[in-house]
Amino acid sequence: MLSSAGLAEPEHFSSLKVTLEHIAGMTGMELSGLVLRPAAGVLQAPPLQEPLAPLFTALHQAGGELVREGGISAPTQAVLDADFLPMGAALYNAQANASFQYMLAKNGNAATPPPEAPLLPGAGL
Repeated sequence: MLSSAGLAEPEHFSSLKVTLEHIAGMTGMELSGLVLRPAAGVLQAPPLQEPLAPLFTALHQAGGELVREGGISAPTQAVLDADFLPMGAALYNAQANASFQYMLAKNGNAATPPPEAPLLPGAGL
């Protein structure tokens, strides 16, 4: 399963993970891998490409492991599950909210004037 979310906290995937594990258990199957990426909006941000390089390497490696071995190894899974937000969840959420308010105001869909431009150009944040 590959799933992304705009929210920064990985806990937002808890119900998805429990549901998939339940379905696998009921059917006698095993999950071959879970790639659950919170704050996926920053994955394309040019300023973060270098800090995110280990994540992209692990994604590529996970695909190969799934094909060759039928599952993702524990070391690769640990990299995939690692927190990669250099700014932390609180600042990410604040930037995302400011970006949404900016876009709404810019397009005339908000009662307040646009705040400053997004803090992370290229990522919509």
